[in-house]
Amino acid sequence: MNIKRVALFVVVALTFFSIGIYSQTKFNPYPDALLVPNTTYSGENLGFTVTATSNGRIEGFFAIKVNGKWVPLPTESEPTYKRLDSR
Repeated sequence: MNIKRVALFVVVALTFFSIGIYSQTKFNPYPDALLVPNTTYSGENLGFTVTATSNGRIEGFFAIKVNGKWVPLPTESEPTYKRLDSR
C-alpha cells in the first residue's frame, strides 16, 4: 500500500513538473519575419506602426490617418488621472 502511494505521488509530481516546463517554453505568436519595420498595420483610420522587432518583442507607436497620411498619436510626457467621481 505504501509503494502505491509513493508511485502515485511520483506520477503526480512528474505530471505537474512537465506541465510547468511546457508552460514555460517560448511561444512567439508574431514571428519577426511577418512584421516589417516602418510598416503601418491598420484598420481604416487607426493603425500601429512597427519601428523594430527583436526577440519576439514589437516596438512601435499608434498612428491615425489625417488627410491620407499616417500621423503618430500625440502622447503626453506624464499620464493624467481623473477621479471617477469628479466631473
